Amino acid sequence: DQGVKFTEAWVTRPLCCPSRATTFRGQYAHNHQVWVNVNPSGGFWNFYDRGLENSTIATWLDRRDGIEYYDTILIGKYLNRYGLDRNGNYAPTTHVPLGWDRWYAWEGTYDSPNTYDINENGRIVRYQRSQVHDTDLYAQTAERFIRQTAGNRPFFMHLSPNAPHKPAYSAPRHTDMFTTTPLPKPQSFN
Repeated sequence: DQGVKFTEAWVTRPLCCPSRATTFRGQYAHNHQVWVNVNPSGGFWNFYDRGLENSTIATWLDRRDGIEYYDTILIGKYLNRYGLDRNGNYAPTTHVPLGWDRWYAWEGTYDSPNTYDINENGRIVRYQRSQVHDTDLYAQTAERFIRQTAGNRPFFMHLSPNAPHKPAYSAPRHTDMFTTTPLPKPQSFN
């Protein structure tokens, strides 16, 4: 109800894919070498081809000495171009990287205003944005996971919503939310 304000947050590389690679690997970009969002210097295919999926926070937390330790779940964006072929064409994949017990990953690009596909544990499920906005779906998936696993073993959840990436698709209930609200103009404006 109160929210959280991060007053001293920072990133090592201000692009989404290199930042997620840093989270997954615990390394700076100059070590994992995911420099940008797309091939050849970034994106899913760079990460995949170099075998980086074989040693991530998910694999480290999922098993310890052969025993399942953490329950791991990814919800939302994985790495840019996941669900695209090497040329950038849509090619849905059922690939789930090692270490993830539950997997709800966005497939492809974020440019379809009507539908979107999620790889749900190796099965492609198509959603209608008019029925459930992707951010709402992520929130529901996260809440369901937490309720189902509460009190069991520890868990690691990686949740990466598509917002604020463009284009900006809003849930229907938010479409006219701020139409009469004037834009704040502090001294720093412009």
